[in-house]
Amino acid sequence: MRKSEEMSNSLTFPDLKPCPFCGEKAYLIVKDGVRVKCGSCGASTEVRVDNWYGKKPCGNATLSVIESWNRRENYREESDGIN
Repeated sequence: MRKSEEMSNSLTFPDLKPCPFCGEKAYLIVKDGVRVKCGSCGASTEVRVDNWYGKKPCGNATLSVIESWNRRENYREESDGIN
């Protein structure tokens, strides 16, 4: 397999945003499932696992926890209108 073919077959995921609580770096943890966890304060998503259909995995637990971690409510904009 050529290098270009290897690159096109690899999965890419969105970058993790910093921790919403302390602003530090977050990590993708893969152990008995997958979750995102802050390396400083320990905040994390729930652990998720892919399902299996027959002999093939289905779903994408990794993408799911990254999207959950990166989701942010925009509290600043909401509170700016209140005096």
